[in-house]
Amino acid sequence: AGILVVVGVLAVVLMREKPNESTEMKQTTEKKKTRGCVWEGLTYERIKKKPYFYLVAVLILVTGFSLQGISGIYAAHMRDEGLSATTIARVASVSSLALTGSKILVGILYDKIGLRKVVALCECMAVLAFLTLAFLSGNGYGVWLSLAFALLYAIALPLETLMIPLIVNDMFGKVSYDKI
Repeated sequence: AGILVVVGVLAVVLMREKPNESTEMKQTTEKKKTRGCVWEGLTYERIKKKPYFYLVAVLILVTGFSLQGISGIYAAHMRDEGLSATTIARVASVSSLALTGSKILVGILYDKIGLRKVVALCECMAVLAFLTLAFLSGNGYGVWLSLAFALLYAIALPLETLMIPLIVNDMFGKVSYDKI
């Protein structure tokens, strides 16, 4: 959980929203839309010289390792803590259904509040999910914590699925992926 706190803070500090005006980064007006500008993005040749490019790559890697590492062991951990197989199955079902909704929610939030705030939100949910798993026990309180884990973990998981293409889009803009 501590590693994810550091990753979350660094991600929020390092990620930039699309600039309004910049001499280094060009923008063009898109003909199909009547308002706003389209971010052209940076070329790979230019961005690979920026230190934040590599730091963002490491942050994505650490986040993915953390979230995927938990996905394989949370059921065994819950069993070790004394939760029943029925409760664990219920947690897996709730998590799966909540993940579907959270991907839609994260997409809507990205459109409304931007990449930095959504990444921060998902990172916070990941930290809270890890903490609920750490304080889990086999009593009645543990059942509620396991369900809270399922919801929090479902909100955190888009970090490694949905957010990666959005981060790439934020860095490279409309540049065709075969030209990156």
